Amino acid sequence: MQKVLLVEDDDYISSMYYDKFHNSGFDISLVRDPRKALETARSFQPDCILLDMMMPELSGLDVLAMLKKDPAVQKIPTIILSNVSEKEMRDKARSLGAVHYLVKAMHTPGQIVDIVRKTLIAPTAPLSTITSPSSV
Repeated sequence: MQKVLLVEDDDYISSMYYDKFHNSGFDISLVRDPRKALETARSFQPDCILLDMMMPELSGLDVLAMLKKDPAVQKIPTIILSNVSEKEMRDKARSLGAVHYLVKAMHTPGQIVDIVRKTLIAPTAPLSTITSPSSV
C-alpha cells in the first residue's frame, strides 16, 4: 500500500483529502502542525508528501526546505497543494524541490489522487504530461 503524508492545517480540507486518499487505497498520515512534518516524514516514510503553503508557525516553503535538506526524506516527491497561485511562490517551491505545485481550487480531490498516483510512477514527469491541459 502506498503511503501519503498530508501536511494541512485546515480541518475541513485535511478531512476531505484524508477521506479521499484513504478511500482510494492509500495509507495516509495527516499532520496539522507544520512543525511536526519533518519528524512525521522520517517515521512514516511516505511515498509522497502533499504540503500546504499557508500554515501557522511555518510556511510550506519553510517545511519544504527542511524536508529537502534532510537525507532521510529529501528524495520523497513533494507536491505543493495550495490556494496560493502566484508565480513567485510556484517558482520558489520548484527551486526548493517540489515536483508539482497544484492550486486546490483548480483540482478536485479525485484529480489530486490521480496526480499523486502518476507522480509515484514518474516523479519527475512534467505536470503537463500528468494532467489534462484544462485542469492545470
